[in-house]
Amino acid sequence: MTDDVMPDQLIKGHLNELLKKAVRLGMRMEDAIYCATYTSCQRMQRYDRGWIAPGKQADLIFLSDLVNFDITRVMKSGNWVFT
Repeated sequence: MTDDVMPDQLIKGHLNELLKKAVRLGMRMEDAIYCATYTSCQRMQRYDRGWIAPGKQADLIFLSDLVNFDITRVMKSGNWVFT
């Protein structure tokens, strides 16, 4: 979810770049991911997203490594959209 980046700029990355920067600056990876997922969804009142649990929206990314946050697979609404 984003409201501060134009769509044509998203190709360069957005939250993944912010996650990498936060970790580079010393934030624990787990805390950075929490802030980018659960916390932002709660703030936007998207209570069906941001965490993995029964009855929640299944929007997931799978990473090949947790340093560069390289995305290898994406699931949207429980369906694979990028593998």
